[in-house]
Amino acid sequence: MKTVLLVFLSGFILIGTAPAEAPLWPHSPALKHIGRAKVIALGKRNTLVLDRRVAGSTIVYIGTLRLFNAKAVHRLLETTVVGKTVDLFANVISLDRHGRLRAQIVTTDKVWLQARLLQSGVAVVDPYPGDETVALSLYPYETEARANKTGIWAISSYQIIDNREAQKFTGQFKLVTAKIVAAARIKGTVYLNFGDNWRDDFTVEIPRTAYQLLKQRGIDPLTFTGRRIRVRGWIEEKNGPMIRITNPVQIEFVDPPGYSP
Repeated sequence: MKTVLLVFLSGFILIGTAPAEAPLWPHSPALKHIGRAKVIALGKRNTLVLDRRVAGSTIVYIGTLRLFNAKAVHRLLETTVVGKTVDLFANVISLDRHGRLRAQIVTTDKVWLQARLLQSGVAVVDPYPGDETVALSLYPYETEARANKTGIWAISSYQIIDNREAQKFTGQFKLVTAKIVAAARIKGTVYLNFGDNWRDDFTVEIPRTAYQLLKQRGIDPLTFTGRRIRVRGWIEEKNGPMIRITNPVQIEFVDPPGYSP
């Protein structure tokens, strides 16, 4: 097993292990068990079809992940969960606009599906608002797959990019590394800038809601100038390439060893 040390924006230092064997469910106290059902088929966009309703839906969306390589994902889901009984966990029970239930999926032998997908190199962590604890528990699995060049991490187009390359990936979900040149708050929204020309250079936008979440944790993004970060999300075009933050753990500090803020 490989030990991974990650320092996250949430203020936690997480030391996690991503074992080569099946990843076991960590029993996060932040999540509650919302039901048990059998997976009878795969639905559209790699959703899971259940044999009965759980929290008002028979369709489960695999939460906290962005999936890639549809064929590989399909094969893994067929062998891991189809025809098997699973337990579903969530911090908040809610259906999306398609009537799908977003959940963490755990087999009866305690294999955590989201971690298995990350471990296999067919997914990246995509934190949903409110699931910070789960995302932090999943990051080590993604990190090990990336270090081992497993799955998508062996393909150049999926690698972490530098902020100066962000313009080329507008409309895509990417992980971007960058050094913050300046931070400013305008009408409640914080902007982290990574170049001298904020009209053209890469920017991270932290809306009021996300900013308040950070402040509640005693973290002020206005003090981030000079820090090097890794940020994940959809790259939009807004006075240059931009990623909007909806969950604080979309941002990780990746300062060089010995750095002291």
